[in-house]
Amino acid sequence: MGIGTYEVLTEQEMIKLRKETTKCAMTGKDIVNPVIDHIHLNECELMGINPDYAGKTRGVISNSSNLALGWIMKEARALDITVNEYLDMIKEYVNKAPLSNHIYPKHLSDIRKHFQSLSIEEKQDYLDYEFGIATNSISEITLNNMLNRAIKEKYYSS
Repeated sequence: MGIGTYEVLTEQEMIKLRKETTKCAMTGKDIVNPVIDHIHLNECELMGINPDYAGKTRGVISNSSNLALGWIMKEARALDITVNEYLDMIKEYVNKAPLSNHIYPKHLSDIRKHFQSLSIEEKQDYLDYEFGIATNSISEITLNNMLNRAIKEKYYSS
């Protein structure tokens, strides 16, 4: 039947757990908004795990990790597959090659924004690495103009 004895966390214990935990049990990163993760009833079925695990705490994770996990489980349930099957599908999808050479328009503004965050030396290295443009001792304005010209040539030429 059950796995050992059960003990419901008190509100004080939950507050203490969230306060004392500094790293997300899922990602290992610092936690800003900690939540106590537990195994849901339907999760046991979705994961193919022992139904006696339902309700048991897994650890303290960040709120964003908890939201992501919830969305993944909801989608797996909607597809009538296990969470692991869905995660395998996600992994396969994000690792596949692009369908075409079409560039998403916001990508170009992301390039420009990233470029603005760089030092002059890093901008020179970026232009050399990404566009094959060697630069030497030129102003930041010129570097910005060179980036815009390079983007036009690379992404808008026919």
